[in-house]
Amino acid sequence: MGTKRIPALAAAILFVLPIALAAMPGAVAGDADERPETVKVEVPFDGVGIMAPCPTSTAPEILSEGVATTGTDTTTADCHYKITVANPAGMRLRAVVEWIGSSDHDVYVKQGTPATASPYYCSEQGTSTVSPAVCAGGQLVAGDYFLRVKRWTGSADFTLTVFIEPLPPTCSFGTGTVTLVDGVVRTDSLTNDAGATCHYVFFPDPAQASSQFTMNPGSNDFDLYVKVGSPPTTTSYDCRPFSGSGVTEVCTVANTGAPVYAMVVRFSGSGSFTIMARAFSACSYGTVDQALDEDTPFSGSLSADAGGACYVKFDAASGYDIARLTLTPNAGSNFDLYLRVGARPTTSTYTCRSILTGLGAADSCDVPGDAGTVYGMILRVSGSGGFTVSARSLTSCSLGPGVHPLPDGDVNAALANVVGAKCLFEHTPSPSADFVRFTLPPTTPADFDMYVRKGALPGTAIGTFDCRPYLGGSSTETCESLVEDATPYYVMVLRFSGSGAFTLNAQSTVIPTLENGVAVTGVVAHGALQYYKVVLPAADEDGYAPSQLAIALVGDNTAAACATLDANTAPGTCAQLRNPRPTACGVADGTSPGTCASASQAAADACAEANGVNPGTCSGLPPVQVAAPNADLWVRHRVGLPTATAADCRGASAGSTESCVFSSEGTQARADAAAQYAQARGDAWTAARPLCPDLAACGTNPLPAFPPMPAQANLVPFQGGGKYFVAVRGTTGPADFALVAAWA
Repeated sequence: MGTKRIPALAAAILFVLPIALAAMPGAVAGDADERPETVKVEVPFDGVGIMAPCPTSTAPEILSEGVATTGTDTTTADCHYKITVANPAGMRLRAVVEWIGSSDHDVYVKQGTPATASPYYCSEQGTSTVSPAVCAGGQLVAGDYFLRVKRWTGSADFTLTVFIEPLPPTCSFGTGTVTLVDGVVRTDSLTNDAGATCHYVFFPDPAQASSQFTMNPGSNDFDLYVKVGSPPTTTSYDCRPFSGSGVTEVCTVANTGAPVYAMVVRFSGSGSFTIMARAFSACSYGTVDQALDEDTPFSGSLSADAGGACYVKFDAASGYDIARLTLTPNAGSNFDLYLRVGARPTTSTYTCRSILTGLGAADSCDVPGDAGTVYGMILRVSGSGGFTVSARSLTSCSLGPGVHPLPDGDVNAALANVVGAKCLFEHTPSPSADFVRFTLPPTTPADFDMYVRKGALPGTAIGTFDCRPYLGGSSTETCESLVEDATPYYVMVLRFSGSGAFTLNAQSTVIPTLENGVAVTGVVAHGALQYYKVVLPAADEDGYAPSQLAIALVGDNTAAACATLDANTAPGTCAQLRNPRPTACGVADGTSPGTCASASQAAADACAEANGVNPGTCSGLPPVQVAAPNADLWVRHRVGLPTATAADCRGASAGSTESCVFSSEGTQARADAAAQYAQARGDAWTAARPLCPDLAACGTNPLPAFPPMPAQANLVPFQGGGKYFVAVRGTTGPADFALVAAWA
């Protein structure tokens, strides 16, 4: 600014002063040489008696470091300034406002934008009316810093000077690191600078278990940070109480042989504080991890030192998958138990923690016992004195430790409510078995998972199991495998959540073999599956091996065989009829086996089996009627049993027949496959033909013509040698069927 502003009354006096002098007695009119000299004063006038205003936030006055600028007090506006910092490394900004008289001026400094709102780099906003007002901040950054001077009380001109100067030490002993002596209280102080810090290091006696730091901040809010092995920061530390203003803070850490570092950081306030470090063993047996023996209580004690701890370790017995440690403190103390597998636990890193609050309350924790040594920490919460701790090896499976036999059928067991609980089983399939299925029914409200692996115990990682359905507890889990040799299968039932009983089922199955060109007949219920296999032979002595395979299925869905009976004469009998339709023989006469009491068509089962000793006659046999098959055909090569969604071929229908043809590409191969199909179908059709012991009674109606080979839909590439698995599934039932396979 530079130009002072003058009150209006003084300005008026200066304006009228020449007139007054001219009118004084003794003045001679017209005598220019003797007339007093008139003094002319130029005063910038703003119309209201105020000189030029303070610099504004949009047009601040530019300052130079160390050069004072002057300003005049105003009640209508703040005064704004700016200074640019080019080399900030290790430097701070200090702003000094000075005035004469009783007044209260505040100063605000902000980096980057006008100092009209917090946060500020620094500010002095006190109520003192004594000059000067000083604000100083911490480490600068390159760029512009804006200043604002504001009058709160009084009226006085001021000067503002800005200094860019090295950062002063914020700790009373400077910027180094002081070594603390065991048990010796030290007094230091922190300045009123943001981030003010004092640094310390302590070398504890290696024979002692713990190091403890105690810091009393007086009435200030100072924070204690402690770290083992390296200096702490505000984001990396092992202990930080962060307690608040005027509160003594205590940190206790376990000694590892490394130095222990500490720092005291100003949060608010300034002044002196005390700090002390000491090494001690709160545990009666020192710093070692005391090994525990199976079911043998061990006794120790803890002192009244805050954060004191004793350490133990335990190796569970081989084959047991749970380690249980139990801690019982004396009746006047509260000790907590922390366990960790593979390393010492801390209050923030542990596998299991029991923190009951009652005095003398026993704590117990279960952790996996087959994953390594279990380490325990017994931590003092309150009180002092003796305790006992014991360890036991357990199994999470009700059947006990180890791998349990799983024969064909059901095995019942239960899992405990502990992380990693599991039961292990071994199933050796029959040497003649073709297929094995493992089933775990729902385990609700618990959720257990089944893992299956051939030849080795399964794990949970990808690649360590062959099958893992991984469904919820309300779903049945199933794993299936073809049996190719005598290698055993291993099954793990693993707890996901909850606990309780479960049933595991294993079923090895020998699947009937279809011989070349030999038809088999059977009955399949609605929705049921019957399995067969075709085993193509290896090459013969001349090197020839099968390259064509045809499989045909005929479902007996005709209305033949006693579709109606003569109701007016003596009822006839059903001669070897299988699965009569509701239109067959009505209701059987229970007093005379094999006879049909009436021609009623109301019952579905009607003479289920004929009297084979003395078959009766069929009095009104209608023609055989060919209809759609009432069974499905699925075929799968080698890798597993066929299903509706997993099959190499699902039979194509033609009349009452479904068929699958496996053939190589080419016209001749197609012709050969058609010939094989014709043979297979003819055999199946003959096997399915209803039997009549009295041909005269059966009438002269011929069997229908043999249908041609179905369309290309069921012709699939030949899959090679080995086993082909065939499934017959009932679609309406119960249903008769005939099945035949032929190959060449």
